[in-house]
Amino acid sequence: MRELVAQYLSHSLSRRRFVSALTKAGLTASAANSVLAAVTSVADAQGAGSATAPVPYVPGRPEPSRARAGTGAPGAAAGIMPFQGTGGAAFAEQLIACGVKYVFGNSASEDAQFYEALVDRPQLKYVLTPHEGPGAAMAAGYIKASGEPAVVMQAGVVGMMNAMGQMFNAWKEQTPLVVYSYRTDQSRRAGRDGFEEVANQEQLAQPITKYSWESPRPDMIPETVRRAFKAAWTPPFGPSYISWHSDYNDDRVRTDIIDQRQFDPRMRVRPNPDEVARAAKLLVEARMPLLIVGDEIYKAKAA
Repeated sequence: MRELVAQYLSHSLSRRRFVSALTKAGLTASAANSVLAAVTSVADAQGAGSATAPVPYVPGRPEPSRARAGTGAPGAAAGIMPFQGTGGAAFAEQLIACGVKYVFGNSASEDAQFYEALVDRPQLKYVLTPHEGPGAAMAAGYIKASGEPAVVMQAGVVGMMNAMGQMFNAWKEQTPLVVYSYRTDQSRRAGRDGFEEVANQEQLAQPITKYSWESPRPDMIPETVRRAFKAAWTPPFGPSYISWHSDYNDDRVRTDIIDQRQFDPRMRVRPNPDEVARAAKLLVEARMPLLIVGDEIYKAKAA
């Protein structure tokens, strides 16, 4: 379905062909038209540049056009905040813009600039975990219990390996967990097998993630983070993994922080009212009703 939505949004598919493809994939005509309406409304809102038309990613977040002191510029476009600072601070700013309230992980010196950025950003709280595996499990559990986004941070290579079991669980359970670990090799010394360096680190997570990517430049850290959240929260949900060279966190960057409401990928698909009435009738007439449901209940906010 992701490919069909992408083709429709890029105008490669007409409305009729989009609905036809959905019905061939197994959806009823009513469900296919509901998907079409949801995708079209999101596309129209984004095309108009509206920051208020899409449903907020999470409640209680600051207005997207409000720049924090010392980081942005006045008069920025709605939902876009110009930023100047370290790569680690840009990472923190984009997490806030993505609606993240809690960061789980083991602190490591390579992420020092990120931790320094938390001092002036009390809305982003760090949860120190005893080990990478429990840290990833805690982050995934928070997402499932609250329905809100979270990220888990780990040390490069070794820390990432310790968390891969929980990354696999998130993959099988379709939990939208965003996982980050720095590359232990700095960009200036890459390829010399120092500091537990592993070539193509992001590819280790590729089989058990929806999206696995290394930021090629420090100014692309926010963009890489946005891509990770968009991939993770696009139905069907699943984990994503991001990484970049450790020295990028210290580099000074000039980039943009974009509010998640500008590209919230979640669709509000409405059920066929006839099927809802039929299900209600079955429940009313059943002598001993038994419902067997999965995680889709909480993901659809039907509970």
